[in-house]
Amino acid sequence: LNTPQFGLENILELKKTLSRNEWKEFLPVLLKSQSLARVKVEVMLMEGMKDQVFKEIQHYHQFIKFEDKLKKLDIYQTQDLLIRFLNQMAEYSNKRSEYKELVQQLFKLIDYPGGHDEIYRIAQNWKIMYKKRPAMMEELSFAFRKWTFLQQ
Repeated sequence: LNTPQFGLENILELKKTLSRNEWKEFLPVLLKSQSLARVKVEVMLMEGMKDQVFKEIQHYHQFIKFEDKLKKLDIYQTQDLLIRFLNQMAEYSNKRSEYKELVQQLFKLIDYPGGHDEIYRIAQNWKIMYKKRPAMMEELSFAFRKWTFLQQ
């Protein structure tokens, strides 16, 4: 089986036409195809391929797009993935606007189990690792003052 169109709608139509066994045989071939790159994660989510989905997410923009669905699959793996991306972003950020975005994303951890503790742990780590980035330290400080004020 081969299909020149790899949009999600086309794949769903193809799945309807195949028997369960045919689909199980075709799915691995389909997932290896370079043409499927745009919708690969969506197909994996549709098929409940939890472990493969978390391995496939390689970029932060992919993570953001599927964060809600990933949370439903496994909130702890999603949290670990978010932390990994935050640390990568911190390493390569070098502008105040990037630091603001980074801190905003850091505070997304509030919605995860033990999120408050993770936020403090990561922020303390960044204060040690990136102490020579004054703009980053200012953004962290400002965000924590604002957060503390809002919690009162």
